[in-house]
Amino acid sequence: MRKSTVKPHTSPGQVGSFEAPALPRPEHEKPLRDLLVRLPQLRVDGRGRLDLRASSPILVREVADRAERAAQALNLGTAAIGAILPFAAPEIEDGTVAMGTVEALGWLLSELGEMGATLLVLAAACRRVGRRCSDA
Repeated sequence: MRKSTVKPHTSPGQVGSFEAPALPRPEHEKPLRDLLVRLPQLRVDGRGRLDLRASSPILVREVADRAERAAQALNLGTAAIGAILPFAAPEIEDGTVAMGTVEALGWLLSELGEMGATLLVLAAACRRVGRRCSDA
């Protein structure tokens, strides 16, 4: 699998190019959708918090896998949007693209970044519990 690269700026005002890697997953695979289907199957404790130890080890592993894949897809997509956004600058300056649109895109990118980070925290917790279960 090729790594994504952003070439350095060659001069002020120029934007480096973004080269997306080959698809890290089959095109038909939808890790975020699959994750959302599996999350309600996890056990919760009396306080409503996830109880990964009481959940099926296979399910916990699947949640970790899907969370990692979904985070990867979100991060690649966010990087790609960030790479093409500067090319919209002339349209933003002349008013063809409204500033509200740019603001909405900023909010979206912020939320996607938060979701990616949260998915990785979930995946790490699942992996930690998975290791404990396999050590026992």
